[in-house]
Order: sequence, then C-alpha cells, then structure tokens
Amino acid sequence: MIERSVVTLSPAAQAQVQKIVESEPPPEGFGLRFDVVNGGCSGFNYKMDFDRAQSEDFQYNLGYVNLLVSPGAQPFLQGMVVDFKGGLHGKGFSFHNPNAMNTCSCGDSFNV
Repeated sequence: MIERSVVTLSPAAQAQVQKIVESEPPPEGFGLRFDVVNGGCSGFNYKMDFDRAQSEDFQYNLGYVNLLVSPGAQPFLQGMVVDFKGGLHGKGFSFHNPNAMNTCSCGDSFNV
C-alpha cells in the first residue's frame, strides 16, 4: 500500500539515495527499508537496507525507489527526517527523530 511517507528524506538524502540506486539498482520488488533494531548504547539502532517489499509495509514511491517501513517500526519512525552530509567530518546519513527521548553522541542509537 502506498501511504503518506512515515520517513522524509531531505533533498541531500534523496540525491544520495538516487545516486546509490543508479549505481547499484535493487532487484525488482525491493525498496529502501527503514527499520529499528535492538542495540546500540541507547537501546535502539536505525537500519537502512534494500529489502523485498511486504504487503503490510508502509510504502512511499520516490520515483526511483520505494521507501519501506514495517508496521512495527512505524511508531518509532513516524515523522523522522533523514539527511545526508558530505565532507570530511560527519559524512553520511543522519537521523532526526521527533520520537527519540535520548540519542547517543553518534546519532545512530536512540530510546523512546
């Protein structure tokens, strides 16, 4: 089902994801999954990976790839904005999650 996006990508993050998809296209039926897994110094870690779409997933089509969020991860990620920073310091994807009560200094781990 195509839904209003649970996760929003900044223009810089969209450009980086599109660059990745163009250089290494995911298999048919796959999308970019945003998930939450146990771990990290604050309790949960963010996970981004190409994965096969499931019928129950929240999906949002960007034109070049579908964003996927499972129903179980949706409450943790609702309203999250993903950004991408280049350069020598802090390069990579960053997560701005309004649901996170605390985050670790690296920004990849959080708790609610």
